[in-house]
Parts: sequence; structure tokens; C-alpha cells
Amino acid sequence: MIRLLRKNGFNCFPIPSNQKIADYRYKASRTILNQTIKENENFGYIPISGMGTAIIDLDNKEKYKSFAEHMIKQGNMVIETPHGWHIPVVGLSGHISKIELFDYSFQSKKIIEIQGSDHYCVGACSQIIDEETQKIVKYENTGTNKVWNANNMDFHQFVDELCSQCKVESRKKNSRSSHKNFRDRFLKGLPPTK
Repeated sequence: MIRLLRKNGFNCFPIPSNQKIADYRYKASRTILNQTIKENENFGYIPISGMGTAIIDLDNKEKYKSFAEHMIKQGNMVIETPHGWHIPVVGLSGHISKIELFDYSFQSKKIIEIQGSDHYCVGACSQIIDEETQKIVKYENTGTNKVWNANNMDFHQFVDELCSQCKVESRKKNSRSSHKNFRDRFLKGLPPTK
């Protein structure tokens, strides 16, 4: 799995066993490439800046189970986590950054994150002690070994299509941090603020 992710433009780095919190070896986009990962260690993976990669982090297992199953049927890698799903993506163009997405009809906090080059996800085959149950749980690849290819799609278009498929949105329009609102205003030929 580590070799496959590295080959597809992700930086894999070690995380101490039985935890998902990275230690001193993780430095966001400055994390050293190709670090040795011991068999008894977990690992995290980060999209590498300029490689057209990102990770979709779906934070609700039941709500996004059908989307994850659809991605598996499409022949893509889907990592089942204790509380959701991770889907690595390659073939994106444009500036890729972390984006938080919301389904306000379901909950007020973020429900999907797209991780850019400063944020990581825990890799498949890693084991952690679940905070709620205190049992060891495993991150597992329930899909294939093929990473989802966005075929050179612009990152912002990719985000908009994901919003449509998963029925989520960026922050509410009255929020000053709404990237989608700025994009929508730009597309209408309006300045970014009123």
C-alpha cells in the first residue's frame, strides 16, 4: 500500500503504533519524503504539492456508505476508517487546498474534508485504539489498488461536483470563509466582496 501511494504522488510517513496522531516526523508539506516505516508502525499519507493529488475524508460511515460503495464499484481505492471513509484522488489540476464541506440539514460541524498538501490521513492497514470503545480498530482498503483519477479536472470544479454528489456545501454564504461563494461571484463577473 505504501509503495502504491508513493508511486501515485502521496508522501507516506511513519506514525507510532496504535495511534493516529503523528509525531515529530510529520511536518505538513515539509514532511521528509520516503521515510522508513517499520512493520509495527502505522503510517499517514499526504498529497504532495504540485502532483495533482488530494484525499477525500468522509467523516460519517453510514451517511456516505452508498457513495463509498459506488466508488468501489467504479474500481477505486476506498479506505474504510473506524468512523468513515478516505478516498485518495490523482489527476487534479489547479491549486489544491484543504476544504471543509457541510451538510447543515444533518449536523452543524464539517462532515467532509478534502485534504491538501498540509494535511494527512491515516493509511490502510494501520491500527488505532478507538477513543470511544477502547478497542483496536483497523483502517482497511475495501476497494481496489487503483487510485481515483480525476483526469486533469480543475480542483474547484472537482469540489463543486463532489458537493453535488454528496449533497454538501462549503460554509454558509454569509460566512466570510466561503470559497464557493467567492468562486460563484467570480464566475458571474462580480468582485469577491459586495
